[in-house]
Amino acid sequence: MKYRLFFLVLLLSCSLYAQERIKCQASVNGLKIKTVYITGSQFNGVAWAYKHLSEETCLTPVLDPSKADAILEIVPNGAAPAENNESSDPFSISCTSRGGSSTCLDSSGNELDIICDRNGNCTSYFGPSPAIVLLHALNVWVSNMWYQAEVRLYTPDYKILWKSENQKGHWPDQWPDKVRYGTDSPPCKIPASGSFDRHKYKNYRNWGTIKCGIDFDPLVSIDIKANARIAQKQESVDQKQSEADEMKRNAQDAAAKQQSSTP
Repeated sequence: MKYRLFFLVLLLSCSLYAQERIKCQASVNGLKIKTVYITGSQFNGVAWAYKHLSEETCLTPVLDPSKADAILEIVPNGAAPAENNESSDPFSISCTSRGGSSTCLDSSGNELDIICDRNGNCTSYFGPSPAIVLLHALNVWVSNMWYQAEVRLYTPDYKILWKSENQKGHWPDQWPDKVRYGTDSPPCKIPASGSFDRHKYKNYRNWGTIKCGIDFDPLVSIDIKANARIAQKQESVDQKQSEADEMKRNAQDAAAKQQSSTP
């Protein structure tokens, strides 16, 4: 009798657990979205999305736009406005001197360095400021990080559905959080940094499955960078083979002409 009662309690618990689970379903204003074709000018963001979007949202990436419920476009955020060649900013130069050396920097980012030794021998440099060049390189590197982006959802015929720039909510830090919130994904509170459970958190899919009873579609992870490398390698192999075939045909044609012209 005890074993039967235990079995009934266990069966009831499993039944309640199954009923409490939530399907991970994305939607925008009632439009259900399961699969997305990813495109955009922020390549690192696009590459990241194909590989990790299925871990952080209820959306599944596909490589065939005809099989997508929506188009996910990823573009750089904070894009600089077009340069105005008729800028009215005044040209300026600032200089500093120390010992026998002096450095001047103009408002265009050019630097003039004059360095003299104790004997009066001087060397000079004029050109782009190395510090500004380095800063520009760092800015470009940071701006190309996968998370430095904004996201837009479109219908398959490119009618706008949602923009991350307009998204307000509980996850304002990075665009995957905005997508998750903006597509009405099941809420699942992420543990704060430093909390006991933080080390267990891997991604929204992992945490949602374990802690919030969310059921996800099968995981899809597409490494388009690896695919591109494989395609490029195959293209190189095909090109070499094509060249080898062409050289062989050229030799055969020349040999045939040579034999026909021999008396």
